[in-house]
Amino acid sequence: MWLITHIGVFGVTQRPADQKSNTLTLSARLEADLVALRKCYLPGLGKVTVDPIDQKTFRARADRDAVAQAMANMVQGLEYADFTAHVAKAQGEVRANLYQDVSLVLDHIVTVNSTSNQGESQSRYARPHG
Repeated sequence: MWLITHIGVFGVTQRPADQKSNTLTLSARLEADLVALRKCYLPGLGKVTVDPIDQKTFRARADRDAVAQAMANMVQGLEYADFTAHVAKAQGEVRANLYQDVSLVLDHIVTVNSTSNQGESQSRYARPHG
């Protein structure tokens, strides 16, 4: 799962080691994003390490329930009407402009979805909750 937030961009996965310890692995391209997540919402986030293979991905692990609570707290704390403007205020115009670029790329989902079979698309990606 990708989370694009006002404090950073994160990948959230359950790696094999996470299954045994009920944790999730959070990744980011910038170590500062994980540090901000720890400071603002997830104090139990583990040690940040750099991926030994690609050297540009930072990872840390945290308790699954703590990650869920951190994300809930982030949503509960929303107090802005314009996400991009808030990112610009919190992290600067460069980061806000990059987020806007991502948004424009994601606009292509509309084009792709309108040219494909929606039922097939939904059954292929939708998974039951629980």
